[in-house]
Amino acid sequence: TYASSKRRKSKNHLLTALPDEHMGDFYHMIDAKQIWSAIKARFGGNVESTRMRRSLLKHQFEEYKASKEEGLDGGYDKMQKILLKMNTLKIKPDQEDINMKFLRGLPPS
Repeated sequence: TYASSKRRKSKNHLLTALPDEHMGDFYHMIDAKQIWSAIKARFGGNVESTRMRRSLLKHQFEEYKASKEEGLDGGYDKMQKILLKMNTLKIKPDQEDINMKFLRGLPPS
């Protein structure tokens, strides 16, 4: 369809603008919006804004909670978005911490 073609072109346009040495970091991303967010996180801003973003992401990770309305799938997506942003800023929490935050952040059944 026209919309999917447009999305694919947007993604390809962003990827072709990247230097070759950074291509591997962004190529696996699904859509242009995700790539653009990662590019801004990686290359944008000064030291203070990067420090602020890192602090905010760590706080979001620490305070992670999924609402009943989000459910399991929505809660998982929410955690993945936080982890993706953390990854672009080279914040690497332990897998055990990730698992525990996710499980403890799920709403009671």
